Amino acid sequence: MLINLHEKRKGGVKDIKILILGSSGVVGSHLVKELRKAHEVIGVAKSSESADVKLDVKDEEELEKLIEGLEPEVVVNCVKPALSTDKMEEEKELSYELNAALPERLAKLQRKYKYKLVQISTDWVYEGKKGKQYNESSPLIAKNYYSETKLEAEKKIQKHAADYLIIRTEGVFGIDDKGTNIFLRLKKRAEHKEPMSVPTDQFSQPIYGGELARVIRVLIEKDAKGIFNVVGPQYVSRYEFACELCKAFEWQCELRAFSISGRKIDVPRNLEVDISKVEAIVGKIKSLDEQIEMLKEEIG
Repeated sequence: MLINLHEKRKGGVKDIKILILGSSGVVGSHLVKELRKAHEVIGVAKSSESADVKLDVKDEEELEKLIEGLEPEVVVNCVKPALSTDKMEEEKELSYELNAALPERLAKLQRKYKYKLVQISTDWVYEGKKGKQYNESSPLIAKNYYSETKLEAEKKIQKHAADYLIIRTEGVFGIDDKGTNIFLRLKKRAEHKEPMSVPTDQFSQPIYGGELARVIRVLIEKDAKGIFNVVGPQYVSRYEFACELCKAFEWQCELRAFSISGRKIDVPRNLEVDISKVEAIVGKIKSLDEQIEMLKEEIG
């Protein structure tokens, strides 16, 4: 475990001490940036140079030592295996360890160390039937191993943790160290003048990492509890979203339409999600156009 906190916090004492696990991904990196505006934040990642703490979170003893030593008031779990959802079907041991076992461990530690546990979950826990909108109380149906493990994590957290916040999100886009979200993949293809295949029959409500982070910050500051859908307000296909990005950034990229029916795994095709519960607390989530403008500002 390597800790490097000097030069990371400036401007005096912050209101809340927040530990972010998985701080190098698209969600974690935006959370670090957003929460540092007003709070004391410690980012944890396995190998990223931007992390304050380098730690393999699978090491149970070291993880507990870190929590015990830092005494965070909030622990945010953004950890995700460096695998595609298709690959998770093949590498189930690692997928289970990070998607389900780690959240359960954090939930049990919450009882001991009394922090608020914020779990980044997914709206893939919904079935995704056409013509149906899903709220936080809708039936949960896991269609693949990824969503199965994320759903198990939610159940374990509700069973073991006394204070928790579960964020069901999906389609998060923006800048990050790993470069695996749809925006960065499309950007790379455009720069190399390579075509990109995008499904026309997979619908969801994408959200910019910075806007997701803003919403989570408000939920933490308002001490919200329970489960919240946090996605963007626009319901679009992956293909339509890719077209919007190409238009906004003036990319000349050939988009090749295909159907997800050819994928190896079953995925929820129509994730139309109700966000009225979270908007009642944080206000309106910005439109997709506004979020893309935020991303353009971040890039400069």
